[in-house]
Amino acid sequence: MTDTTFMRVEDVAKELGISKSYAYKIVQKLNNELSISMGKGSVNHNTRKFKAANVDGERSCKNISYCNESIKKVYRELFDEALKKFN
Repeated sequence: MTDTTFMRVEDVAKELGISKSYAYKIVQKLNNELSISMGKGSVNHNTRKFKAANVDGERSCKNISYCNESIKKVYRELFDEALKKFN
């Protein structure tokens, strides 16, 4: 395997000692889990920093933020060690 950020299906199959078809399933599942919008629009929507016409502003104070961190920062915290190990 070459020194890259991404692993191809063939690399996953080889590293894990599994069939290519099973590696495709794993890669597809990981891609689905990591499919997120990186645009500011969704972050602003999720944190309710704007008020749409159909939103009752009096109830906005009841919104709860469980995690309001940069998606890139959290991704790096979660996966950088594994990327270094497997790439």
